[in-house]
Amino acid sequence: MATAECLTPCKLIKIEKRRLNSVLENDPQSGMLFYKRLAGAVVQRLIDNYNAFLSQGSLKGVTYGSGQVVGPDEE
Repeated sequence: MATAECLTPCKLIKIEKRRLNSVLENDPQSGMLFYKRLAGAVVQRLIDNYNAFLSQGSLKGVTYGSGQVVGPDEE
């Protein structure tokens, strides 16, 4: 799940999971790079949420899934 804003016109292609797995299996080097970047994005989101937790003093105010930190007055 992600949110993005394009700065220039672009094409977006939706690929079914089964087809993506097939493509990545046929090109293991690209598949490894894809999964390394995916893992990096997941880890970064965990780090961001952990840092938000530390700065807020509790899990209150952390919105999981969006990467946004909601202040205590915005619940």
